[in-house]
Amino acid sequence: MKEAVTRRHHHMKKITAALILGVVINIMCACDSSLSKKQTLEIVGFDISSKQEEILSAFQEKYPEIEMQVTDYAQDGDFQTALQRLNADIMGKNVGDILIANTLIPIGQYVEKGILWNLEEAEGIEEVKQTLLPSVVKTCEKGGEMYSIFSNFSINCFAGKKEVLSDDKWSAESVSKVFDELADKECNVFSSRSKTVYEEMLIAMVEEDVKKNRMITKDQEMIRFMESSRRLIEISDNAPVREPENQQPYQSGEIPVSWEFIGGFNEFYYLNKVKYAEEDILLKGNPISVSVPLFDTSLELSVFQSSEQKELAWKYISFLLSEEYQDKYYSEERYVFPVNQKVFDKVYEAVLAGLEPGDEEGMVETDYRYVINGKEVDIGIPTKEDLQPLLDTIHSMDSIRKYDKEIIQIVTEQMRKYVANGGSAKSYVEDMKYKIGVLMEERR
Repeated sequence: MKEAVTRRHHHMKKITAALILGVVINIMCACDSSLSKKQTLEIVGFDISSKQEEILSAFQEKYPEIEMQVTDYAQDGDFQTALQRLNADIMGKNVGDILIANTLIPIGQYVEKGILWNLEEAEGIEEVKQTLLPSVVKTCEKGGEMYSIFSNFSINCFAGKKEVLSDDKWSAESVSKVFDELADKECNVFSSRSKTVYEEMLIAMVEEDVKKNRMITKDQEMIRFMESSRRLIEISDNAPVREPENQQPYQSGEIPVSWEFIGGFNEFYYLNKVKYAEEDILLKGNPISVSVPLFDTSLELSVFQSSEQKELAWKYISFLLSEEYQDKYYSEERYVFPVNQKVFDKVYEAVLAGLEPGDEEGMVETDYRYVINGKEVDIGIPTKEDLQPLLDTIHSMDSIRKYDKEIIQIVTEQMRKYVANGGSAKSYVEDMKYKIGVLMEERR
């Protein structure tokens, strides 16, 4: 009997051991299954470009275990409806993980309402910040918090001669006087070029008040500015059209200032040496609101506070900021600057060596021969001294250019009516103020 009990006990021990082993095997299988199961990240944004598809492809190549989903709210180009849909999904907390925000998405409002995650909480954020241009970090980090960051940029600025852009003249109080002086001299300031330079200034007069959620305060400045701008526009519209190859309006000295987007060292060098054909042009911000040029970026990257994949989302963002990614996609890019310091320096050194991206992969020698005032001139490879003003500008920048599409539409509509029809600038300003006031009420 004892032997039978012993055998039975031994048999039960074997069964128990097998059961335990089976449980362990099942747990291990479950763990393996969870490890092999793809994690999903959802990216949302407006009019997400083919460049983003390229980024997603590069990311998934490096992290095949992460599945990416994309929701484009403005695929059809209707940004107003897209913003309404995005806000509705945000309220319903059904909005994905990463926001790719263009300049039309109100990042500031989202921060105020606690919609976005503070990236300063991300693991490894300090190490990543150390690899970026200091001015980029300064721009994105305010008060020890960071709710968005960008991976490339161009410079939104006004470029021109010292006689117009000196500190004593390039201000909200003085710019109309400068324009009047140019009109008195019958200067063909705009020539056949776009006249958006004055629209951009006028928009800034309005946006400064809108950002501070107050009624428009610069009535007199706006009226005077519209009047002086209209004088210059009439001069340019009535001037004979010149043949571009015979005389460039910049090189002839007629155009004192232009609105520019600078996305490369060679672009600045060309602007200085060829377009204006003079030494030491100045780069300034809008005279109405900021004296320093602004970062202009096609996207800002943020993470929603409601996301359950915050660290995974940060992995995606930090990948876009990495030397590996930036070197591959931006070191041979002509029209935007990288934000990674090492890659930025690499691009800078290439320009100093007289190299630029070729039509095919790889770098080629830059052709610095241009026609200036009817003569072919080789301006030579830029030196450190030639590019230092641009470096100084980038290091001083601390804000991103934001675009309020509805404000832009109201301002440009009224300005263009005034330019076309004439009459009292005051009436157009009053109409502009009324429409902006209604818009601000609707937004409250």
